[in-house]
Amino acid sequence: MAFRSAKLTQHQDLNMKSIEEKVKKAKSEKKIFIIMGRYEAIRKGLVDRGWLEKVLDNQMMYIPPSSERLLIASLLRNTDFNLIWQPKFRPIKTDEAKKHIVNSIFRQRMYDFTTKDGLKNCVDSFSWNCIEGVTELNYYPRTHILNDKASKDEFFEDYRQTAFIGFIKFLSSVEKFSELFSIAGNVPLESIDFTIQKIELLLKIDDHEDIDMSRIFDACAKYPKDQRKILTYIHQMINGNRKFVLVDPLIIQQYLVDIKVCADEIEHRWPHLQYDGYNNTWIFKPLGNSSGNGIILENHFQRIREMLSINAYKTILVQKYIERPMLIHGKKFDIRIYLMTSIQNGFVHIWLYKDCYVKFATKRFKLNDLHRSIHVTNYAVQKHFMNEQDAVPYAKENMWTLRQLIDYFATIEQPRLWESKIYPAIKKILLAVIIPSLEVTNIENFNFELNGADFMITYDYETSLIEVNSVPALFFSNSVVEMITNKLLDDVIKVVVDHSRDSSAYTGDFELIYSQEMPKQENYADLTIVGRRIGRNIKRSESINKQLIDVKMNTKTIQAYRKIADRYVYLQHV
Repeated sequence: MAFRSAKLTQHQDLNMKSIEEKVKKAKSEKKIFIIMGRYEAIRKGLVDRGWLEKVLDNQMMYIPPSSERLLIASLLRNTDFNLIWQPKFRPIKTDEAKKHIVNSIFRQRMYDFTTKDGLKNCVDSFSWNCIEGVTELNYYPRTHILNDKASKDEFFEDYRQTAFIGFIKFLSSVEKFSELFSIAGNVPLESIDFTIQKIELLLKIDDHEDIDMSRIFDACAKYPKDQRKILTYIHQMINGNRKFVLVDPLIIQQYLVDIKVCADEIEHRWPHLQYDGYNNTWIFKPLGNSSGNGIILENHFQRIREMLSINAYKTILVQKYIERPMLIHGKKFDIRIYLMTSIQNGFVHIWLYKDCYVKFATKRFKLNDLHRSIHVTNYAVQKHFMNEQDAVPYAKENMWTLRQLIDYFATIEQPRLWESKIYPAIKKILLAVIIPSLEVTNIENFNFELNGADFMITYDYETSLIEVNSVPALFFSNSVVEMITNKLLDDVIKVVVDHSRDSSAYTGDFELIYSQEMPKQENYADLTIVGRRIGRNIKRSESINKQLIDVKMNTKTIQAYRKIADRYVYLQHV
């Protein structure tokens, strides 16, 4: 390191004694930090608080040779750090990193809400972790993880049921029902009869919790040989211009009465299906992808089968697409909001950032065109389709600030929509998926993690979670995002540094929405699981011990048994 000595001689003009005192003070107060990346707001926030930066050896060459920063970094070269901001997936793997403030929290993937499959598992376990007045999950789109034949069969069954229900909703919504009939029509009325029969069967299932599931599954499996033809008829009538065969007006009127009765029962029994619409559109997301990469929307049965066949060796998450979102100036949008988990002094704290921004699609919303520019609002996708001529008013780079969103709500006579409905719902929904993850979280005191969450708003102002990002992008050549994230990162320091040392310290726009004493970390090494996928011959009313899973355990693992058994319970979606 002879060249280092040469560089140090260039600091003759600097007050060495003052710098050495500064370094000594930072060491004694444990204020040494490392930052990997361009997080200038984090760096500035720490330096303003008397922290000094330890620079990694491979970064020293980028520091001006005559700067005070290089001298301080050289003096700290063999000093342990007290805080590190590093990439989650490329961390410094040393015992040193376990002792101090680290910007990563690790969870078992099964309940890691920052992964697509982990989020689904957290949602599925909501009923076991519900806290009245704290958590809420009124609507989350039906979701399937497609990784084997059985899971794909379950999805296809859901697709068929959704097609039948959507068909009835479509027929009941047509203003002039008689215009669906024509001399040139070739769609048989048996398609309506068959659809109503299937929905009546679903209603019977819903009426009887202890019904023999093997009988029901067998009945559902007995579709006619031309089942795909009926699904094709449904798709073509909703998305095309097919007509029913022309029959006597009295028969048409009787069909309309039956359809209205069936539609009313659907709305009464399953109100959450209102967001499904009737186009039977599903959104497919490959696991492990981010920034909208690989997302496909599809509603045609045969094209879905072909797509899954081509990607047979990939694990894909498929979710019922929300066909009735709230639109702003005819565009779909979602809301990006930030949350942070911090572990301090024996407690896990969940923080929500009060500021956020809105991301718009570039093209007007329509369901007869499933192009990404219309339906996938990720900035990484939309930046390729920017269209200033058709842009949302005052939306720089296709984004709005929270203030602009609230002002828009006022123009539609909903001035308190954000503060009275949407923001409270966001808090409860996030806690509903975070709390189940705490029991499988690697608890390290003073660790923290910043995440980004995306939400959609439905046509009737309900809030629905899309996903939670493990490593949210904080750098854009975008004025809206930059304005928020610079302040966000400064407020992160207020929480993880100031608040950890003084619980009365100001935390900026971060709101503490939940605190919990650190859960005890159980050792599940004694837990042995022997199980099998549930087949269609399993009765729901039979004991879970006998039919679902065989577990050898002691009294300390009963809670773990319930959590794991939950993953084997077949949840019938309609």
